Amino acid sequence: MLRITPLLERSLVEVPQRRDDGFLWGSELGSHPAKVMARILYGTRPEFTLDTLAAMEDGNMHEANTANRVMRFYNGTVHTNFPLFNKYWSCYADLVLDHGSFNPVVVEHKATDSKNWGRVYADDPGSAYAPVKSTHLCQLWLYGKLYEEQFGVKPNLTLVVRAWRHLCEVEVIQTATDHLILIGEMDHKPFERIVRINPGLLRSELEDWYTLQRIPETIYDVAGNPIDPATWYYPELRSAAAAGL
Repeated sequence: MLRITPLLERSLVEVPQRRDDGFLWGSELGSHPAKVMARILYGTRPEFTLDTLAAMEDGNMHEANTANRVMRFYNGTVHTNFPLFNKYWSCYADLVLDHGSFNPVVVEHKATDSKNWGRVYADDPGSAYAPVKSTHLCQLWLYGKLYEEQFGVKPNLTLVVRAWRHLCEVEVIQTATDHLILIGEMDHKPFERIVRINPGLLRSELEDWYTLQRIPETIYDVAGNPIDPATWYYPELRSAAAAGL
């Protein structure tokens, strides 16, 4: 007789997701504006399968575990679910270290399935790397900008990605050309990568549509093809189109 499994599955479908508050969410930077504005205007949100909900809950467990261990052993101050707001955005950074100092660190935490670890992506031929999605980088970049705008201090940005028996931690640095440089370690081995996306452009674009309270009809890639609102690679496609690459 199953006693625990039904309760776990019930918790996945009955515990409410984040409530709509009428603002843009940090996790949406890097998503297609049509997808984001459909949520803002009509409350349209994706329907997740039970497997996806379970994976998301696994990610929450990884994040809570990381936060507990950091709070136990870090010598400085640690804030969790740190609020970052303005007239457009409603965000919560997973961790902020040393808030109130001249050298704060904003940390975004992600988790993934072990089977995806080190897989090769087409935009980086021949190189295996942790499954760091461009939307995750956009989210962290935005948190850094909002923190700087609120508190007048530019924070360091750290992305942590965990999976079963795997860990990747990188510092994210923005170049003058709006490319992002990732420097750190993946499973205790050096890890460096340049990601050619322009999160500043994506932020301005979303804020413009939010101000207009409209859904864009069509947005095109560099080849003149419509970009599917459901694509996971909108940051790369949009940034390349804007740069004329």
